[in-house]
Amino acid sequence: MKAVLFDMDGVLIDSHNAWFTRFNAALEHFGFKKINMEEFDMHIWAINFAETVSRYFPGKTIDEVRKFYFDNFEKFVDLVKKMPHAEEALKIIKQKSLKLGVASNTQSNIVKEVLKRHNLIKYFDHIIGGEMVKKGKPDPEIILLGLSKMKMKPDEILFIGDTIYDKQAAEAAKVKFIGYKTDGDFRVDDLRDIFKISGL
Repeated sequence: MKAVLFDMDGVLIDSHNAWFTRFNAALEHFGFKKINMEEFDMHIWAINFAETVSRYFPGKTIDEVRKFYFDNFEKFVDLVKKMPHAEEALKIIKQKSLKLGVASNTQSNIVKEVLKRHNLIKYFDHIIGGEMVKKGKPDPEIILLGLSKMKMKPDEILFIGDTIYDKQAAEAAKVKFIGYKTDGDFRVDDLRDIFKISGL
């Protein structure tokens, strides 16, 4: 293995409550009805942003909703937390001279800002955000773009994610998948354990 590609939300960063609050704030801003946590988890969380905009913000463009998200980032930043042992795992990967990337359905400017706030961006060679592809996970496009940017073959990279969509994207891209608190080619419940089971 020569590189590791991470999903961000739910793996490196605990942003669930931040996204739920921000999503409802956006709905209210654009004049739509708020949703409860159950609906958010079922139809919004980890789903490609373009799909959620078309479903929940009819008549609004992706760029309009993205702009609201970024312009109001400061209001929700305190709800975003760093996942336990995330930085420890990244440090070890860097010490092994492996390339590091993020492939997230979240737009890249928000990914960069979140990682910067938590002092994690310095570890990454590449950031691939949801606006850089036509289809987000579970489509493999974002992982394939990561492979291209990192100049890696599928068998040279590991992808670490926390949802079924991450797993499906990895499978379609033919890369090994480490499930963080979920099943995959390997499963870990502590990010530091990726080195025990993955051959890194």
